[in-house]
Amino acid sequence: MKRFSFRTSDSFQPSLPGIRRPLRDSGASLSKLLKQFSKRRKRYSSSSSRFPASAFDRRQMCIVKVRYGRGVPSLRAHLSYIQRKGAGKNGECPELFGNSEKSELITPKAGNLHHYRLVVSPETPEDFPLEVLANKLVQRMERDTGYSLSWVGTVHENTEHAHVHLVISGQDKKGHEVVFSRRYITHQMREHTRDILTEGLGDRRPLPQEERLKTEIKSNRFTSLDEIVQMAAGARAAVTAKAIRLVATPAKADAAVARLKFLEDMGLAQRKANDYQLSSNWKESLQISRRFGSYLEAAKRLEFTPQALLRLYSPERDGRIVGRVSAIGLIDELSTNNYLLIETIDGRAFYVPLYRRARGIAVGDSIALMKFRTAGSMGRETPAPSAPTTSMSLLDIRFAKLPDDRIRTEAMRLGKKRAGFGLHLF
Repeated sequence: MKRFSFRTSDSFQPSLPGIRRPLRDSGASLSKLLKQFSKRRKRYSSSSSRFPASAFDRRQMCIVKVRYGRGVPSLRAHLSYIQRKGAGKNGECPELFGNSEKSELITPKAGNLHHYRLVVSPETPEDFPLEVLANKLVQRMERDTGYSLSWVGTVHENTEHAHVHLVISGQDKKGHEVVFSRRYITHQMREHTRDILTEGLGDRRPLPQEERLKTEIKSNRFTSLDEIVQMAAGARAAVTAKAIRLVATPAKADAAVARLKFLEDMGLAQRKANDYQLSSNWKESLQISRRFGSYLEAAKRLEFTPQALLRLYSPERDGRIVGRVSAIGLIDELSTNNYLLIETIDGRAFYVPLYRRARGIAVGDSIALMKFRTAGSMGRETPAPSAPTTSMSLLDIRFAKLPDDRIRTEAMRLGKKRAGFGLHLF
């Protein structure tokens, strides 16, 4: 009995993706073809595939960021931050909701345990009540873990996307310590929010191109519009609207031109006649901004240095720097960690992300910043005995607050004195 073959009288053979045709005219058997197709299908559904399973997931999208802190002072500071004036609707203080009072979360026992800080940001926050989303998320977490969670939350509407902040105590209402596994934090919390939103709104529909481009125009990250700008600029640092229209469709070209105006407002481009001159680090700045949400806003706070000269500080690349603290702020919405904005006496500017709060340093202070070395290391830098300093170690970086005479010495050594800047340091 002959086995079934795809070969027909007119020699037609189907072409399936990723499956080689048999070398012989007799063709491959159906079972062999199906086996090859099955293997190919598994490859596309694996986590290392170009087309992961999430590409076909039609559920609503939601970002969930989770961090944890420890200690009553840290918890009290974060609670004050999420209730600060200006973060709520119409610039007001956001209202606190949840099943606990602030005083319950900052008891000595609960405060000394790890507490969890969540930021939940749906793709379309205007379509679903954020307080309802927070309540339903906590209910599902309690169902999963058996905890009776003690928590509070606020809704922030001071950013491009409205979002909700949740603070979960390290001790539940029954006195048990609250511990979530790494996988639960990185995966399951987000999956719950996506399910809740999909149950309420139905399957996700792709954003119309017009809305997507409108969002990208003012996005603080490197976008598809920036790729068009980069393509139009080529090896040159200047780009024109005419060059953009040669490499993009009319709708995308109009959005890319509007994007150039946004880059100009951010100090990443400068208009000269009909051209836009891109700063040397415009792409790098947008990529950094995706990691540190306050980076581009911090650039606007520079007092003596052009925005285009701002760099992310790297101890290995930049070494020791001396300058003035022009600004101190929060790295992003979720973190209580600070950044320092430092303008140096040799004309540079650095964004320095810290991994704790900036205690002992204030705006206007003159500081030296260097890579920290152990006491036994060669070439360790130490302050002069005649110049007392206040220093603190943050991971592998040391900051030292310097008196005016040390700053004068540094300036004389460099042989530079910046106009305006010297009024603060010399």
